[in-house]
Amino acid sequence: MVLRQLYECGRATSSDGRFLSRMALNDNKAGMEGLDKEKINKIILEASKGSRFYENELKKEQQVNQRIEKMLQQKEQITEQQLRKAQSQVEKLAVELERGRELGYTIVHVDMDAFYAAVEMRDRPELRDKPMAVGSMSMLSTSNYHARKFGVRAAMPGFIAKKLCPNLIIVQLHFDKYKSVSAEVSHLSPAQGSWFKITHFVPLAA
Repeated sequence: MVLRQLYECGRATSSDGRFLSRMALNDNKAGMEGLDKEKINKIILEASKGSRFYENELKKEQQVNQRIEKMLQQKEQITEQQLRKAQSQVEKLAVELERGRELGYTIVHVDMDAFYAAVEMRDRPELRDKPMAVGSMSMLSTSNYHARKFGVRAAMPGFIAKKLCPNLIIVQLHFDKYKSVSAEVSHLSPAQGSWFKITHFVPLAA
């Protein structure tokens, strides 16, 4: 049912050249509550249409729709007997996994909010009260809370972000600096070892 809904939604938004669902504002980030999604999506559409980014997103959405259609076709061929067999196998696997659960560890997960932006604002205090993001006109890695009020967020092209927030300041990435701060925070925790996990610290390749 969910696959069918996704497929129909994708066809409705891409086949006639209208707004692509994968480009719609995703406001699940902190600091983005209560935004006017309709207004922001309209700006995103107008800013992106005709760009390589738009064409690339259109291609990706078409590929996703094709995969969903293939999965739906495969689903229709599944018999009740095959379904019952698969359910039995899953139940057996769940029992085996439960037997092997290790509850003797303490897992520490540190997720630093807007990490790159926080590091840049630490080094440039004049940015703290201004909408800013880290990345380039091609793609942003993160944004601070002032920018999020305009709908600016990670994984958004900078040229679209500037349409949403004309006063947005885009700071280039400084991976060596982020790695250094990441290491500093890691050493602050007594929970060292393979069960100590940090996210939004170690940067990906540019």
